[in-house]
Amino acid sequence: MQSGVKEYDRRIELFADSAVYGVSESKRHGVYLDPTVAIDVIIKSPSGMVFTNDSYEGYGVDLTFKVVSVKFEFAETGFWSYEVFNRHTSEHEVFVSISTYASQVGVDPIIATSELSGSITDFANGQPLIAFSEVRQGLNPVIRANVTATIERPPDANGIPYNSIILQLLDNGAGADVVKDDGIYSRYFTEFTGVGYYGIKININNDDGTAIILNNGDLLSFSRALSYVEPEELLEGNIPKIGDSNVYLPGMPVPETKGEVAPPFTRGISGGSSRVPETPAGWEPGDDIIAPSKIVDLLVTSSSYNNGTVTLEFTSPGDDLDRGNASFYSIRVSKSLSELRTNYSSAAEVNETDILIGDLNTPGNFGDREIFVIQVAVPRNENVVSYVFAMHAVDEEGNSGGMSNVVQATLRKYIPTPPESRNLALYIAMGVLGVIVILMVCLVGGVVLVRRLAKGDQSVVV
Repeated sequence: MQSGVKEYDRRIELFADSAVYGVSESKRHGVYLDPTVAIDVIIKSPSGMVFTNDSYEGYGVDLTFKVVSVKFEFAETGFWSYEVFNRHTSEHEVFVSISTYASQVGVDPIIATSELSGSITDFANGQPLIAFSEVRQGLNPVIRANVTATIERPPDANGIPYNSIILQLLDNGAGADVVKDDGIYSRYFTEFTGVGYYGIKININNDDGTAIILNNGDLLSFSRALSYVEPEELLEGNIPKIGDSNVYLPGMPVPETKGEVAPPFTRGISGGSSRVPETPAGWEPGDDIIAPSKIVDLLVTSSSYNNGTVTLEFTSPGDDLDRGNASFYSIRVSKSLSELRTNYSSAAEVNETDILIGDLNTPGNFGDREIFVIQVAVPRNENVVSYVFAMHAVDEEGNSGGMSNVVQATLRKYIPTPPESRNLALYIAMGVLGVIVILMVCLVGGVVLVRRLAKGDQSVVV
């Protein structure tokens, strides 16, 4: 947020683009005017009204600065389109910008911001470039929007330009994205062409109507939880908290996302640029020197003592960080958490013959959900056995991703009764015992009374 400026007083950029127009070439585009904003630049309204230099007094031409502008004080909600036609005898580059203000004072519009991971990217030492974009209304995240980044790259040594790269930014909690469904979309960029500046433009829309404005601020993702939680603590019902809110751990059912359907909208912003000052020694464009991304959401979803199985789930990483798909997976297993953390590379590797469901040699594309069911040894003389797992992905060039988060699977012959059930059973047992004691007291008292009456004891008072 801009300091001292209310969001409903801010100028909102809906679209920005630059393109070269050939002789007599025309191009069309458009933006959605959602209920939270009012359009600033327009050619054709949603109801079909066409505004040109001859038909609308708000159409302005500034020959000195070579600017054409169309301004409206108010505009109807819906999809506005425009067409730019080059009437000159030579090609021209035309920059188009559409912006607006909030339609109502006090009503926060849908805001989009964007940035790169840094103004300088140390690609020579393996540092990737990350594109970020946050979409929100006020403090409420907007999730499931369509967010794309266009990366402009430096030309080759002969000045010949490379094609721009279009990335689909994701809010899925994998790869470059830290937390799922927090309204911050991100993606790694690895297709470098050499030394120079890399610029970014972000386009956001809700054309398919899937975007949701969240209003459940109390939902905390397990990505904000501790990296390891003692299973015995969970069995005792001790669920971690941040403030007054529960932290939903891997494997726990997460409450349904609460929010309202976002209206159709369009946003277009610039994310600035980042400079690559140096490339790795001997590197050429197209060389694969980047490893798959680290798996950060590995979890145990089920285990069976009787079957001797553990089910692992995670999001598939890519080949170059979060692009494409890796060549194979390596899953490591140990009975010691500290051993796996400190000696991961030498820990025992899960064999293909131990995989009941899943294939180590056919990783899915980045973002796919992976499920592996693994056979583990369960000594029959032990009632409880635990294993810890971690894993990484490897690409076709042998580049290995980092070790994933560590998870633990505990297989029990006898499942402990949940705390609530144990308390209920205790209360029932105590109640039954109390009734038995009362009945016994009454029975003994009755027998004594009968005997004393039979002996003629007159001191007995009835």
